[in-house]
Amino acid sequence: MYRQAEDSVSNIHKRWALTKLNPSTTKLSFVITCCAFSALAILTNAYVTGVGFSNFPYLLYYVVVGNIALFALTCLDYTLLKGTSLSKLSKVFHVSAFSYLIWLLTLGIGLLVPNLISNDDNRAAINSSYLLEGLLFVAGFRICMFKSVFGATLLRAILVGLVAPFTIIFFFMPLQFIPDVFTSPIALGYGLVIVGMGILWAIMADRAGRPEIRSTFEILQAFLAAWTEKDGTRFERIAEEKAAEKPVSTFMIRFALDKSNGYSLVLPEVHPGPFLSVGGSNLPYVLYNAFSGRAMVLHGVSDHALNIPSKEELSRYLRGLKSARKLSSHSHCSRPVRVEDGHCSATGIRFDNVCMLILSMSPEGMEDVPYSVLSQLTHYSKKIGFDSLLLIDSHNAMGDTLDGQQTERLLKTAERCLDKLVTAVEYPFRAGFANIKDIPIGASFQDDLGESGLAVLALCIDNKWNLLGWADSNNMKNGLREEILKKLTSQDHHMVEICTSDTHSTSGKRTRNGYFALGELSKEDSIIEAFQALSIRAMESAESSSLELYSAISSVKVMGSKQLDDYSFALDRSMRITKIFLCALAVTFVSMILMT
Repeated sequence: MYRQAEDSVSNIHKRWALTKLNPSTTKLSFVITCCAFSALAILTNAYVTGVGFSNFPYLLYYVVVGNIALFALTCLDYTLLKGTSLSKLSKVFHVSAFSYLIWLLTLGIGLLVPNLISNDDNRAAINSSYLLEGLLFVAGFRICMFKSVFGATLLRAILVGLVAPFTIIFFFMPLQFIPDVFTSPIALGYGLVIVGMGILWAIMADRAGRPEIRSTFEILQAFLAAWTEKDGTRFERIAEEKAAEKPVSTFMIRFALDKSNGYSLVLPEVHPGPFLSVGGSNLPYVLYNAFSGRAMVLHGVSDHALNIPSKEELSRYLRGLKSARKLSSHSHCSRPVRVEDGHCSATGIRFDNVCMLILSMSPEGMEDVPYSVLSQLTHYSKKIGFDSLLLIDSHNAMGDTLDGQQTERLLKTAERCLDKLVTAVEYPFRAGFANIKDIPIGASFQDDLGESGLAVLALCIDNKWNLLGWADSNNMKNGLREEILKKLTSQDHHMVEICTSDTHSTSGKRTRNGYFALGELSKEDSIIEAFQALSIRAMESAESSSLELYSAISSVKVMGSKQLDDYSFALDRSMRITKIFLCALAVTFVSMILMT
């Protein structure tokens, strides 16, 4: 049994969110680089070399020549970093953008602050000291980036980190002034201290996760390769090495029809994830295809500890489904029963001695339902007479991990629903199904919907239509579920619940959560219209039906909570080290400005 991994996952996501700080496109980085460098060249020639604003042709010359050289040196960086983990021209330009912003900021503050304090007659020499300090600050920053993000060896990161800053200075100021830049021992000392701090940080932060994590930067680079380059092979290799074998179950509810192929509700124990292009991140669509598109892949009670770490292990999981065994058959079912208590709701349907129970906390929302809820409800359901409990996490609103009080309230709500179901009257039923391929939708949906799209299951019980909606999405925008239920409930039919698959194939977005929940991009009206069309199509296709319950056991490696805890620990320690160094850097920077 695995404990809830959500705390570690939330912590990891919070740390990885820092990767969103870089500019969104290469073009934007290029523009920032050119603008920052141009401003740097102008300030240098106006206040360090004394060329002055009146010599516009000289300023223009150094700006143009400098930018040409800058572009060439950025390409040289890219060439020198060839063969490293993340040698991408876009990332080199991101580093370049930050580098020249840092250099410009250092020179700008150096020009401004001392002038407010004193009127030193030797300002040009002092200003050249700030130019040198900015140069070495940039060198230290580049060393840190090339070591941590690009995966260069420390020696290579130092050499490449020094080349461009020391070369570009020859292209944006007259050559006769360059020796003066390196004459201040105080500025040189402060600059070398900053470079040394960068090198020391790179060593200590990389080792922060030891002994469990050999290299924190290796994990960072594997994550970035998967997240930004859609190449999950490195992360899969690391995750699979640390994964543990575990038998996992999959329940399949098959609706057998008289005249056409049936359809299934699939409830895997494994969790979709960890994120785009890695392992089982697209698990719902893989299962959807395995059932020829005639299935809803629901979210069971599982968390990120039950992520499948690699495509190879995902294939093993699918092979295990072929050994599914039939548990029971049923020709009658109860009408849906819903019990609500505040934001907690439990909706259940009884198939003789089998109960299907759907939990929701919408519109307040929640993270994955804790495993303790499944354990206690399974025990309770058997106690009152059910043989099997199929517990579904609707995953239909954004929220936080449940605390103890919320968990207890959700449990009590579910138990009350089970109490009502155990005495519920059962009827013969008709079933119909429709997925997004059955209706014309145009180009209404965006990146908040996975490849499997939407689907509706329609059950006619005691001459009443009951609809179950499904979306292949990573959660839903808060409040959308309520709007769908309200719009799709009438005298003729009742929308019982909306569930999502929690697919992680839509992750990798530059948002606070790393993905868009359904309704954040696609228009709400389009989603409701699609569900309306699917509901009509599902009811029109309904036939007399029976239900068959199957179970399959797959032996597969899962990531486990310890692996996630190790990543979280490494990132926490690395972040603490980084904060210490940033504080030391701030003190050094202020002292440098005042003492130079």
